This record gives sequence, C-alpha cells and structure tokens, in this order.
Amino acid sequence: MNAHVGLCINHLNDVVTLLMEAAYDLYDIIIENSTGTSFALRETIESSPLFNITFPGALSQTHPGYLLIHHLVPSDLTIIFYNYIKDKKLRFSIFIKFFTILMQKIDTHIWAKRSSLIKCWERTLSITKTKK
Repeated sequence: MNAHVGLCINHLNDVVTLLMEAAYDLYDIIIENSTGTSFALRETIESSPLFNITFPGALSQTHPGYLLIHHLVPSDLTIIFYNYIKDKKLRFSIFIKFFTILMQKIDTHIWAKRSSLIKCWERTLSITKTKK
C-alpha cells in the first residue's frame, strides 16, 4: 500500500513541493555550514536527477525522489555531499541536519496526510481495529 505514495498523480503537488523545498534547503544548509563552497553548488543541485521535477504525471519508482519519500537515501544526494563537503565529520553533521528537516517535511506532507485520509476512509466504511 505504501508503494502507492509517489506513484499516484494525487500526490504530485506534494511531491513536487517537497523536492523543490529540499533543493533550496540543501543549498542553504551547505552554504551556512561550510566554508569555501564552490560556486557551482546551485547548478549541481538544480541539475541533479533527485531534484528533477519535470517528470510526466506521477513520480516513477526509478526517480531518486521516490526513495526519499520512503525514507531511503539516493546516491544522487550523497554525491552532492561528497563533492562539496570534504571533511567527513562536517559532511555527516550537515547531512543529518538536512535529512532530519527533510524527513519531518515528508512525514508532515505525505505520511501524516495519508494516515489521516486512511482513517477517514476506514470510519466511513465502519472499519475498526477489531475488524482489521
């Protein structure tokens, strides 16, 4: 059932918004927390397949954003961190900061919303915990 999230056109606006916000958040967090960041960071983020929002219809399972929605880390994201933050400890710290913010947004915009809709649907059909 969770595979549905991201694949359904009804989630498209939320997914696009999340990916756009994540791109801005990533740029801001790297700039704020590191020194000597390359001028090409913005272009790298914008050209990353992870932040490509020009997909037709729903998000496909092959899009790196699909992994993010399901709380997995796509290699497209780790590549940006490895290319722009050389210090391992700093890279890990910034990654945790970014990923925490992103997961909170995903949980709020995707999973909490989905859970609420499922509960409403179950109530309309009189499905209770004992009937599950």
